[in-house]
Amino acid sequence: MALTNVSAFSTVEIIRTATEQLAAADPRLAPLIAQHGPPERLLSKSSSCFVSLAKSILYQQLAGSAAAAIYSRFLAVCGVPDETALTPAAVLAAPQPALRGCGLSERKASYLQELAAHFADGRLSDELLTGASDEELLSALTAVRGVGPWTVDMFAMFHLGRPDVLPVGDLAVRKGLAHLNGLPHQPSAAEMQQLTQHWRPFRSLGCYYMWRLPLPAAKRPAGSASAAAAKKAGRAAPKKARKAGALASPLGAAVAAVADVGVNVFAPAVAAGTIAGAVGVVASKASQQLQQQQQQQPEQQVYADVSQPITPEKLAPDRTGSSSGYPAAAAAAASTGPAGPDGAAPLAAGAAGGVMTRRRLRWAAAAAAGEAGTPQQQEQQRPAT
Repeated sequence: MALTNVSAFSTVEIIRTATEQLAAADPRLAPLIAQHGPPERLLSKSSSCFVSLAKSILYQQLAGSAAAAIYSRFLAVCGVPDETALTPAAVLAAPQPALRGCGLSERKASYLQELAAHFADGRLSDELLTGASDEELLSALTAVRGVGPWTVDMFAMFHLGRPDVLPVGDLAVRKGLAHLNGLPHQPSAAEMQQLTQHWRPFRSLGCYYMWRLPLPAAKRPAGSASAAAAKKAGRAAPKKARKAGALASPLGAAVAAVADVGVNVFAPAVAAGTIAGAVGVVASKASQQLQQQQQQQPEQQVYADVSQPITPEKLAPDRTGSSSGYPAAAAAAASTGPAGPDGAAPLAAGAAGGVMTRRRLRWAAAAAAGEAGTPQQQEQQRPAT
C-alpha cells in the first residue's frame, strides 16, 4: 500500500515502506537501498529540540572527536550530568568565561546562550517546532544567530523525522545528484528541485542515499603536470643564477662547501666530525685567496698558530661579553678534540694553509656553531612557529 500524507518517519515500518516506494520511483537507487537498507537514523526523536539544536551549533566546523570532548566539558560547565538534563536555564546560568574555558569560541558561546534565551522566553518550544510547517520552521530557527538553512534541514531530517526535506546547501547531496544524473557540473538549487521531483514525498530518503553513493576520484585536469613542472623550472632558474653568482666569490665557495655537508640553521645536531670537516674546507678555500693579500694588508691579518688552540680572544679581540656567540662558538669548535680523520683542533687544522682575516675567522666559527648566512637569511629560513 502506498504511503500518503506522512508527516514524520515515526516507525521503522513506515521507513521500510517508503524506501520500497522510492526504489520503484527511481530504480537507480535500488542497489543503494538494497546495500544499506532502510535508514533508521531518520526516525523522529522524542528528545528535547533544544538539546538537538544546541548540539548542532556546538558541533559546527569541528572534527567529531574534538567536538565530543568540548560537548562533554560544556555539559559539566552547565552543571548537568548528561545531555538529557540540559535546559535553557542551565545554559543561561553558565558564565561566559566558563563557556570559553571549555573550548567554545566567544561567538559560538553567544550563539548557544541566544538559543537558550529563545527557548526560555517562549519564542521557541518543542511544541512549536514539531507542529510548524517547513517554511515556519525555517523562519523560526534562522532568527537565532548561528542557525542557518543547512542546520534547519539537518534538524528537520534527523530530529523531527521529516520525510520530504531537500538540503540544497549540502555539498555531498549536490555531488551525488550530479554523478547520478551524469551532469558535468554540480546542480543549482532550482536544478536540484527538478532532478528530485520524482522522489517526492520522500526526498529525505533520496538525499540520505546520495550520502552513500560512491563517487569517482577527482581527475587532475589534462596538462596540469606539465604546467606544474614548467612553473617549478621557472622558479629554479633564478635560484641557479644566484647560486652561480655566489660561487664566484671566495665567501660564496665557502658557503657552498658548508651547505654541501648539511650545516645550516636547521641542523644544530649535525655530527661534530661533519662540522669539523666543513670548517676545514672553509678555512682552506678562504686561505688560498688570502695568500695574495698577505703582503698588501698585513695590519688586517691575524696569524694562526697551529700549535696552540684558538681562543675567543684570538678570534675576536674587539668583541667581549655574551652579546656575540661567535667567540664562544669558535672556542667550542677548537675544543671538540679528535673529530674526523684529521684529529684535534679542526679549525686550526683548516687554517694551517695560510692566514685568515678576522672576519673570515669569525665566519668559520659561526659555521662551526651551526649558524648559516646573515641574520636576515636565518629569519627567512627559520621554520614557522
